Amino acid sequence: WIYGEGWPGDFKLQSEAEWLKWEKQYSEIILSLAKLSESKNIEILSIGVEWKNCILSRPKFWKGLIKEVKAIYNGTLTYCANWDNYERIPFWADLDLIAIDAYFPLCYDCSTEVLKTKTDSISRRLSRFSAHQNKKVFFSEFGYRNIDRALWRQWELPELWKINKENNEIQSMGYQAIFSGFWDQGWFEGGFLWKWFSDQDLNKSSNNSDYTPQNKPAETLIRNFYKGNQ
Repeated sequence: WIYGEGWPGDFKLQSEAEWLKWEKQYSEIILSLAKLSESKNIEILSIGVEWKNCILSRPKFWKGLIKEVKAIYNGTLTYCANWDNYERIPFWADLDLIAIDAYFPLCYDCSTEVLKTKTDSISRRLSRFSAHQNKKVFFSEFGYRNIDRALWRQWELPELWKINKENNEIQSMGYQAIFSGFWDQGWFEGGFLWKWFSDQDLNKSSNNSDYTPQNKPAETLIRNFYKGNQ
């Protein structure tokens, strides 16, 4: 992330010279992380996150980068695709794991029945994709805010820290949908919830509408789920 510079998926450059300069610098960063990961026995390494346009416009670069990383890193290698373009990534065959930032729009006005229908549909699609690629799927990010419409096009919601339309039930329903709809599927490898703050002020406060479940009803749901699956 480069704060204030926009979403990585929109990133693009105007000239070949600019692209080559960027690719050199990006490779240096990823290869340094690969060396560090190998030295510390890190289990999983991602070569990037949500580079939607960049992936499509520079596929040879990414394939070459994967070869370079594999020469120095022996752990599980992946790439974190956004939910809306994971089927267009041209190099899954070169990686070990399909990682998806799973912010699928689920439902606008949610009920348990509507939510189940939607997650079942997504699950079937991911199952077919996993079988086609012969690789398991990992949710590199999944999570929901405690605010109205949080299970729909959540990136369109206003980024307000102070709650204006608190909806803790919606946040809990979202996490429950993930656990019920995907967790026990044979093609599913697990995931990381987004997000958990170490900042003490945020950690202690429930007065925010951010993605964290900390000090909200969803935290109890998540805690109980993991206790039951140890």
